[in-house]
Amino acid sequence: MQRNSISRIFLYIAIAVYPLFIIPDIQFSNSTSKFVFLSLLSIVVSSIACYRFFPEAIFKLKQGRNPLILVILAVVFVYIFLVLDFNIFSISLLFECIALILILNTRQIGDWHIPKPVIQVATLIIAWSVIEVFFSINQYTSLFGQGHRRTGFITIAHAGLIFFLVIRTVRDEKRFNALLNAVALSGGVVCVFGLLEYFGLDVFPFSITGYRHGLRSCATMGNPNWFASYLVLIIVPSVFLYLKTGRIHHLFLTVLIYSNILTALTRGAWLAFFVFICILFFGLRTNRLRLMHLICLFGITTMILMPVNDWRLVKRFGSIADEYELLLEGDDRAGSKRLEIWKWAAGQIPSHLALGSGFDTIDDLGNNTEQLPSSKTHNILLEYLITTGLPGTILYFAFLWLCLWKYPLGEFRFFAHVFFIVYIVQGMFIHDTIQALPFLAVFLGLALRSNFIFPNDNAIIGARLCPKNGARLCPQDQPQRVRMPRLQPIATRLRLFYSR
Repeated sequence: MQRNSISRIFLYIAIAVYPLFIIPDIQFSNSTSKFVFLSLLSIVVSSIACYRFFPEAIFKLKQGRNPLILVILAVVFVYIFLVLDFNIFSISLLFECIALILILNTRQIGDWHIPKPVIQVATLIIAWSVIEVFFSINQYTSLFGQGHRRTGFITIAHAGLIFFLVIRTVRDEKRFNALLNAVALSGGVVCVFGLLEYFGLDVFPFSITGYRHGLRSCATMGNPNWFASYLVLIIVPSVFLYLKTGRIHHLFLTVLIYSNILTALTRGAWLAFFVFICILFFGLRTNRLRLMHLICLFGITTMILMPVNDWRLVKRFGSIADEYELLLEGDDRAGSKRLEIWKWAAGQIPSHLALGSGFDTIDDLGNNTEQLPSSKTHNILLEYLITTGLPGTILYFAFLWLCLWKYPLGEFRFFAHVFFIVYIVQGMFIHDTIQALPFLAVFLGLALRSNFIFPNDNAIIGARLCPKNGARLCPQDQPQRVRMPRLQPIATRLRLFYSR
């Protein structure tokens, strides 16, 4: 079996197992168990990369080429093992650094069909992240993250490794769809546990703190908000698969994921999902009948879940109006006290706008006399402005725009655009989590890989029209900007819809 096949199968298994992986006997079991899994994954993948590229790097060193690699490796080794603790997390970071240096040294990354601007921005992000760690207010937290969140630099590095692994292993449409199926299937299994939990059966009681016995679903994610941030990301590829194939199991998985978005009772995720459905309804030009079937099933599922647990879903939905009134009044309690958190975070931005405080260091910004409203800003824009500064924030969103908006092609292009919008909307209320970041990396890799897999824009599903001349687009070409037609009259749209 070829090395690429082994890496691809390993990636599918890791993506399928990751949401279910949990170690009940460690402190902060959920986030730390996910952190352990990502660290083990990075060690294995980085070891394979080192085995693949090490001989060529040694050959170049013997010829006297690129001697700087030895200096860099020495510095990384000294920093990790003398400044940090000797544990699985620091070892995984060392392996990732060695693998990255070897790949860049052998210049094999040029064969991966990654657009040059993406490589440039990714390189700047890596360099800026290293600067962030060295000059952060708490280097240890910036590297490893807070104990119950684990969204430090090492987690970001793990997500970046998954991003490059997706690009390296996904070479055609079959593998592209297989990875999407793995994401949707693993999400469906987790959602079964989430529904059982909402109905009072705690399958994973050791991973749940404060949300047990049918209050809110969080399954294997430890917190309903973390669970919702994960679900909002994976429902987009699930809907894509159903609209593309029309298969019953894709429909079932999509409805199952939607039901858990409801039972997690996270209003920010509800808003992101509402935006998602509106974009599909008004922007999707093909497969309208399947979309209508899906929306009808969403409505039926909502009506079935409404009376459960003393109409808890209806009461939660009704609280949106109360929160809106508090927001209009400027009350700090608005949005479950998010308005207070946002006001405090906005006041911290000027002090950290240039360099940032370091990854996941919001909890270290206060002093002994000041009680912080939260250890997270619950807003990705405010979060990254404080922790990575203005340069880091610009680089991060530029990377998202390149991967999800500029370079995706073919039938996946529309859903990549939708994913970008949905991620931004849910990020205004829910921060990035270790439970969802690996799947964000998977989707970024797939969206960018569509530039190579779907070079012909004629098979498109979404709102983009085909080029008038029907010319085939090469992978290195930028996506063509096509002018959108005017909306057709409602009567014409209805007639065309029912004539299909």
